[in-house]
Amino acid sequence: MNRSILQYAKNLIRRRKFGTAIQLLQGAEKDYKGSFEFYRMLGMCCLYVGDIDHASYYYSLARSIKIQDAELYIGQAAIFLHRGEVENALPYYLEVEKLSPGNKIASEALEFLKENSDRVKVRTRLLELIQTGRIEHFYPPLGTNPDLVRNAIVTGLLLGLCISVGIIIGGGHVRPVKEKRVSQDRHKQNIENLALTEAEMKNPSDKNSDSMQVEFYLTDKEINKAYEDARNYAASHRDNAALVEINRINSSNADALVKAKAETLKSTLFPEKVGFDNLKDNYSYEEVENDPVLYSGCYVIWDGRIANPKIMENGFIAFTLLVGYVNKRDLKGYVEVEFEEAPSRPLETEKPIRILGIVSYSNGNLVLKEKSMYQPLKDASSLEALH
Repeated sequence: MNRSILQYAKNLIRRRKFGTAIQLLQGAEKDYKGSFEFYRMLGMCCLYVGDIDHASYYYSLARSIKIQDAELYIGQAAIFLHRGEVENALPYYLEVEKLSPGNKIASEALEFLKENSDRVKVRTRLLELIQTGRIEHFYPPLGTNPDLVRNAIVTGLLLGLCISVGIIIGGGHVRPVKEKRVSQDRHKQNIENLALTEAEMKNPSDKNSDSMQVEFYLTDKEINKAYEDARNYAASHRDNAALVEINRINSSNADALVKAKAETLKSTLFPEKVGFDNLKDNYSYEEVENDPVLYSGCYVIWDGRIANPKIMENGFIAFTLLVGYVNKRDLKGYVEVEFEEAPSRPLETEKPIRILGIVSYSNGNLVLKEKSMYQPLKDASSLEALH
């Protein structure tokens, strides 16, 4: 039984289903007490979902069972990189090179540290890697995702079928397929092209709109400013702030052409995964409550406690977040939190929690669509220390 659970968890990890793997493994923790592989796998899963505290905890348990292991050292070194403790990460990579000569991850990590030997410089570079998700390049390897292999095969078969059909229909003439190239820097190539024209700036409002039927009735100057602010925010990677201005425009008396451009600008936002460590322009519960239309679709990070956990009719899991109620005081309000995947570990109502979610509305009520959550191992103090 034990082996089948570990093998199933390994398959989930290869498929990048870390939350499900964590839930499966934690449910069998009693059966695997004292198992190095069990704790190493749990530590790696927690590392990949961004739960650094639990990753450190499980890796420590693994190391108490087996001291020398290359993948264990790589995982523990990655935790030190997350914390900016480069001097602690370095010896781990050197140990990996002794245990596994030519290890690619260790070699590239050491090269990275060598190129960024200045303490301030290396921490700046590490912050950049964490914010973009490229820090995972220094994580323990996962192997090939079988889902991607399967999808590639299916895509190849479909593409072959389409080409064959094209040859038949087109009399043997095959139009070359152009690969869609995604720009590495969307701002340089796209944002500038979305500037309003002189004609649009001259008449940016819909003169026939009824002020009673729009959320924000803006002057021409205010519309132009909101649009330009949105562009500037997007160019500065402040996507939350850009979305607020886009929402302002789309809920106003702006002309249809201006709104259409705002929607196009909106499609360029949030190209990278948003996490606790790279969210800019976080908005408070009070701000969202006072102007709900402005913040729709924005990411927010709120602290509180859990109440009324339940499974909904659509199969999603939900609970009420008591916003601000970290130390059982300063309750700011209530918001329903919904998430599609099971949490990475069982949630505890007696501990505070931090939620990263997207502001949404259901039947006129404020709802957070959960993207990530963090619940400390011990008490509220470790949550407050993150501020």
